[in-house]
Amino acid sequence: WTRQFADVRFGDAGDLAAWIRSTPGLSVSDYLVAVDATGHIRGFMGVWDQSAFKQMRVVRYSRRLGIARRAINAASPIVGSARLPLPGGVLPSLATVNVCAQDSLTLRALLLEAYRRNRGQRYSFITVGFDVRDPLIAATKGLLAQPTLVNAYVTSALGFADPALYSG
Repeated sequence: WTRQFADVRFGDAGDLAAWIRSTPGLSVSDYLVAVDATGHIRGFMGVWDQSAFKQMRVVRYSRRLGIARRAINAASPIVGSARLPLPGGVLPSLATVNVCAQDSLTLRALLLEAYRRNRGQRYSFITVGFDVRDPLIAATKGLLAQPTLVNAYVTSALGFADPALYSG
């Protein structure tokens, strides 16, 4: 389980538990664990409400999205989805953390369970981050995923980090 440097960041279950306790808005009950028929762990992830320290606000809607917003809000009580806020309002979301899965089917099961547990609450979406080359991205196929490209930079205290250390 080397995703997100988990093998370096958390030496053991106690380290992970201590990190969870010290993290605002996150508890051990926010973690989902996928097990197979034999009881072996196939994957896990946390689903984190980060609103205690991070919020996204709607600045404006395009004309087209403004019309779509009205339709979405009209249908939201029927389908059990969150209403989209007016411009200036907070767009509540959840973030995934410590995403580890042996395959995309396992991750898809975790994502669908996260959706099921939070459907009908105030959240507009769940974010999950992948490298564009990550095979687990297949788990999001058909889930109305909205890809957003983000540049990530790795550095060290000296201002240089050898990219070869992070290849693969």
